[in-house]
Amino acid sequence: MDSDRWRSLYRVALIVVGGLLVVSLSPLVLVGLHGGSADWARVAEIYQALAVLVAALALVGVMVQLNLQRQETRASRLETHKNLHQQLRLLAMEDPLYMACWGTFEMGQATTFDQKRQFQYLNLLFLSWLTSQRVGLPTWDLHVVLPGLFAGESGRNYWRLCRDIWSSTYTAPPEKALFDLIDAEYQKAVLAGEPRTTDELLEAMRHTQGEAPLRPR
Repeated sequence: MDSDRWRSLYRVALIVVGGLLVVSLSPLVLVGLHGGSADWARVAEIYQALAVLVAALALVGVMVQLNLQRQETRASRLETHKNLHQQLRLLAMEDPLYMACWGTFEMGQATTFDQKRQFQYLNLLFLSWLTSQRVGLPTWDLHVVLPGLFAGESGRNYWRLCRDIWSSTYTAPPEKALFDLIDAEYQKAVLAGEPRTTDELLEAMRHTQGEAPLRPR
């Protein structure tokens, strides 16, 4: 986005500078074409016309710059809002007292503090994929990640609750492509059978890694 903005400003600057050069040199060019003599009244008329053209170009340049500044300001505000939203969720994930502030906010089948932490974490994870998709950054290999994620009950719980929200909210082509990919993997997981519980997944991690299981609080 920054490179596109600078390219646009560079083109506007070239147009304005070129126009100024044309206005400045036009009297000399006209005199030279007439062998050192010219109809100065005619030259003045042409000069005024060119001056008006340059003024119009300068006005266009100012309008383009203002529009770019407006877009940059909006992008900055959105980034600030996103960061604030993320910090609030992280606070709730770290402290049951803050999680309780969400009250009876629907989190699917999440009832315990750890289940709600999982829900909030998954929300941040899915939104990070959405952000990457929007700006054209590479995301993880979701064809590999999503089957494992939806093999667990927390992943399915999150998408079952948020699926309709995503479908109606994120409708731009890149967002819709991400939604279709996620939902297709979710449907495959549902057809494959019942999800594994968090306890089962932690137990599997213990056997795989040779570590003591991490039990939810």
